[in-house]
Amino acid sequence: MKQQNQLRERYLATLKHSDTEETIDLWFYRPVGFCVALMGEKFGWTPNAITIFGIFLGIGAGLLIYPTDLLLNIMGIGLLVMADVCDSADGQLARMTKSYSRIGRILDGISSDLWFIAIYIGIALRLMPSFGW
Repeated sequence: MKQQNQLRERYLATLKHSDTEETIDLWFYRPVGFCVALMGEKFGWTPNAITIFGIFLGIGAGLLIYPTDLLLNIMGIGLLVMADVCDSADGQLARMTKSYSRIGRILDGISSDLWFIAIYIGIALRLMPSFGW
C-alpha cells in the first residue's frame, strides 16, 4: 500500500497545473504517458528523445492518412495516439528527472505542429481528386 501511495504521489507530481490539464489527458494520456516516462527513466531515455520519437510517429500518422486503405488509416490513427502519449511522456519525464532544456521546450512546442502539417498535407492530397485536381 505504501508503494502504491508513493507511485500515486509521484504521478501527481508529473502533472501540470489543474487549470491547464484537459479531461482526455487526465483520463488517458497522462496515465499512459507516466508509464512511458517510468520506462524512460529506467532505461535512461531523455525527454528530448521521446519528443523526437513522437515527431516521427506523428509524421507517420500523416503519411498513413493519405491512402484510401482503411487499415492504413486506422494504423495512422494509432500512430497519432502514440505520438500524443509521447507528448505527455516527455514533459512528465522532464518533471520527474528535473531535466529541462531550452531545446526541449522548442521541440515540444513544434512537435504537434509538425504532426498536424503532415496530417493536413495527407488529407489535402487525398481529397485533391475529389475536387478535380
